[in-house]
Amino acid sequence: MKIYIKTTEACNLKCKHCYIGDNRRFKQQFDADKTIAWLKAYTQKYGIKEESLYISFHGGEPFWGDLKEMQKVCDAFPTATFDATSNLAMNIDHGIKDFILQNFQQDGIGPFIKTSWDYGIRFSTETQEAAWKRNVKSLVEAGATVKVITCLTKPFLENVTPAEYLGLMKSLGVKHTSFERLTSNTTEDKSLIPPIEQVDKWLLELYEVNDYLENSFFSDIATACKHNFIGCRKRECMSSVLTINANGTIGGCPNSSIKNWFFNLDGYKNTERRKELIQKESMRNPGCYACELYQECNGDCHQLEWVDGKCYVPKKLFQRIKDDVAACRCRAEENWL
Repeated sequence: MKIYIKTTEACNLKCKHCYIGDNRRFKQQFDADKTIAWLKAYTQKYGIKEESLYISFHGGEPFWGDLKEMQKVCDAFPTATFDATSNLAMNIDHGIKDFILQNFQQDGIGPFIKTSWDYGIRFSTETQEAAWKRNVKSLVEAGATVKVITCLTKPFLENVTPAEYLGLMKSLGVKHTSFERLTSNTTEDKSLIPPIEQVDKWLLELYEVNDYLENSFFSDIATACKHNFIGCRKRECMSSVLTINANGTIGGCPNSSIKNWFFNLDGYKNTERRKELIQKESMRNPGCYACELYQECNGDCHQLEWVDGKCYVPKKLFQRIKDDVAACRCRAEENWL
């Protein structure tokens, strides 16, 4: 079971596309003791084994939370798997670096952490971006697996070629990457949203030239072409994912857990609200059922909005990977990262 723990909503960056928005102003820290007690009671009630828990520290910027409180959580669930999603655009002193290396160990890949690089919308200064690059390199050199996630924004697609993107990742020693898509219900800045045709063209070009990266956006499609749905494509985030917000409320998907919460750490339960969210996630646009890729696509993530009667799936890329999987020549190996 996937558990996100938001240590704080506060953040040192002001990304234009961030779903946190004005909530980044709130400095509230999570309560480790109450979080541990609630999670132990929840897993015991539903017979969830500790070793099946995948706990991800989230935010805001998770390392703006109290490191000692985060360590409490790691110590309370010694057989669970841990990671974090951090912007890594700060001074990663020995305390934070050692915390990552010691607590985020995963079989076969060593310590694992996720971060983001976005063209023109993430870092306000060259100093921030330089710190990010320095920290990524430092963690990679220390034996960590760093996964870099990039938003497919219009400025990114217009200014960064697939070859340049590959070159940047190679220069950092990063091999694991993925992409996120933006629609009008995932960001308020409409100027950042590219047409799906532009997204599709860029991704297909990267897929053709990639000889280095293990990209989970591609491998997710390859896995789906074998009718094995994972992540958001499985459409079970509201039933199989819990996000414990810094203020003690609890929702499903971390991108919407602040407004779409249904439990809290003090025992409040709104099971009807959770059922509504689960049902909403299960509903597809009627146009999905007539699509030739529906059996493999499964409607994609429910939060991706349809625009002008079109879904936000890169269909040319999807069809190419589907053809390659069928011919046993897929360039995207299955990859759970």
